[in-house]
Formats: sequence, structure tokens, C-alpha cells
Amino acid sequence: MERNIAVLRWEPATWSAPGPSTDGVWRKDGPELPVEYTLTPNITRRGRNSALSLTLQRGWKRNPVLWSMLATGDVNEAVAVLAVSKGNGTERIGLIDLQGDER
Repeated sequence: MERNIAVLRWEPATWSAPGPSTDGVWRKDGPELPVEYTLTPNITRRGRNSALSLTLQRGWKRNPVLWSMLATGDVNEAVAVLAVSKGNGTERIGLIDLQGDER
């Protein structure tokens, strides 16, 4: 089933490495979320290291986020594209469906 799928980004992260294919417009009217950078373990084929990642955490200061529409409307494809763009497995990609599903 095709859906409208948006990706959220915190403004400082918008200027970093390229992400998934979007409609090219980063809108500034996104929600305010408790997002901050954290140091997380990163395991790759080359070994273990640490990566600076954006993390959502209840109780943290809320920061405005930007949003853009993904080029795909297929949920499984969107999760796979995001996982590849971040170098993660699909199990590390969060999803909230405004119609009630969460993954």
C-alpha cells in the first residue's frame, strides 16, 4: 500500500552526509522533539568503533526538526533505504505510522 512517508532531520544534521532520496525540500515546520547527539557503538565489517548519532530521549530539551517527503511510498522500501543510508540494519530504523502502527 502506497503512503506518504516523511523523514525527519535535526537542522545541524541536515548539512552533513547525504541521506535518502527525498523531494529535495526540507520544511522548517516540523515538530519539536527531544533530540540530541549521542556517542553510540558502531559495529561494521571493519570492526568496532563509535559513531555520533541523533537520539530521541524523553525529558531532553525539545528542538525543532525539519522534514521532507521520501521518494518512495512503500514502508518496507523506506525502512530499507534509511537503513542503507545510515549504515544500519532495518531493526535500528524506527517508524511511527500516524494511523496507529509503530515499528
